[in-house]
Amino acid sequence: MIVCKELDKTFETKEELFKALKENKDKIITDKKSKSFNSVDKGVFVSVKPLQAKNLDGSTIKEELDDNFYYIVTNTTNILDSHNDLHVKGIWNKSAKEQNRKNALLDSHIDTLSTTLAKREDVEIMVKEIPFNALGYSYKGNTEALVYKIEKTKMRQDIRDWLDGGYKVQASVKMQYVKMDIAMKSDDKEDEEYRKTYDQYKGQIANVDDFEKEPLYFFVQREAKNVDESSLVSRGSNHVTGRLTNEPSKDTQNNKEAVNNTSADLILLYNTLNS
Repeated sequence: MIVCKELDKTFETKEELFKALKENKDKIITDKKSKSFNSVDKGVFVSVKPLQAKNLDGSTIKEELDDNFYYIVTNTTNILDSHNDLHVKGIWNKSAKEQNRKNALLDSHIDTLSTTLAKREDVEIMVKEIPFNALGYSYKGNTEALVYKIEKTKMRQDIRDWLDGGYKVQASVKMQYVKMDIAMKSDDKEDEEYRKTYDQYKGQIANVDDFEKEPLYFFVQREAKNVDESSLVSRGSNHVTGRLTNEPSKDTQNNKEAVNNTSADLILLYNTLNS
């Protein structure tokens, strides 16, 4: 049996699944675009150390980080999540420019004065391409990170104490999808467009080896809006988030364990949905 979360149905064969996806394509895409998501609500939850802006071989990334600022990675690309969404390169470029100095950093997506960690005018939004191993993960290749750059003196004091104390933290982006495509592993000639998209992007899924079975379909998210804010959270759905620092990792083993734990959770989740 194959479970399709988007249609809330099960199918005997992948051919039946693909037919249903095509028949309901417009509805599925409209539903996905109509909602604002907090990425913390979209997948598995794991806890990791602060991200390190150094490769595991000790070499530094292209751009040194200013010690006077916090760099909060709120989202990363090339990770297939539990909603079958794959964020790809360029997804945040337009929004980062449009929303620069317009989005706040909040606590757990609660928008009040007391839960504002950094005000909108103090948040510089940027997109940076970073190797996964610079973030403490063994995934191959690079990821595009949506980064909030905030002057340390502009961050709320209790959160400064938390971050400077080295406590674990992750981030969650509030987002709305704008442009997407459906990718399907179909051999039907009528599905050539969907198979072409599948073949184009499947190789970009950095965590594909985390799954016991190769995904039969997914949604390529080519553009999204970062709506109003991003938040610090204790545990996020995209585990490749958090504070980016220039300090070398002091606990590589824990990072490796976090990757392994994430892999196990993802395998369990995916197999449950597709058994």
